[in-house]
Parts: sequence; structure tokens; C-alpha cells
Amino acid sequence: MLGMTIAVLGLGDNQFEVINAPLIEEEPYVTERRELSPRDFLLELDEYNFDLISRVINAESGWNPDAKNPNSSASGILQYLDGTFKAYCIDKYGYADSMEEKNNPYIQIRCGVQMISEPNGINHWDASRFIWGN
Repeated sequence: MLGMTIAVLGLGDNQFEVINAPLIEEEPYVTERRELSPRDFLLELDEYNFDLISRVINAESGWNPDAKNPNSSASGILQYLDGTFKAYCIDKYGYADSMEEKNNPYIQIRCGVQMISEPNGINHWDASRFIWGN
């Protein structure tokens, strides 16, 4: 099923433009009987924001789903804090059923795409903007 979302495109110099873009809301993580890597999953899920979200993921974890911040509860490819993951990925969007799924890269990507589509959603990753925003 296709829906509509607001996409945020990087324009350089920490500038972003908001546009309407289609969002593929279907799962699964397997398309045409082939497994998708997290990077390919992101590309198929949200080609409009692929560059921006890829830069955030590179800055946050280098695409390592087991990345863990030793000074906080942040973990996974998008470095969700426990409270943020619960509030958005479980409670608000329903992409996960429990905190045990927190480091699933596909769930983190789906949730990240949804969060970034909201007004000021990219601000959840402001702490690393100096890396991915360039």
C-alpha cells in the first residue's frame, strides 16, 4: 500500500527542504524472495530521504546494528535512547512490540523514516548533526 509522507531532503550547509513524497508502508524485509540489507531496505523504503538518513546512520553507528554508546542507553544503527525507542517505535508507531527488538536495524530504519517525516523530526539526531549535516 502506498501512502504519503513529508520528506526532508538535505540541501547542504545544514539546510533542509520539506516536500511531499510517497512512502512504501508495506513490510516485509524480504522483497521478491531476496533478503535486503539494511541499506537496501532503506533505499526501497524511502529513496527520497536515503542520502540524509544514510548520513545520519554513518555518523551514529557506521551501519553497525550492535553499536552501543557507553555513556547512555543509545544503541543500534540510529542510536535510539531507550525512552525514544519506546515512545516512538513501540508506543506511537507500533513497529516493535518490546524493547527486545530495539537493535533490529529494519525496525530502527522504519521508525527513523517515520520520525524524520514529522515536522522537526530530524532534530532527534541534532547531537551528531555536525558530522552528518556537512
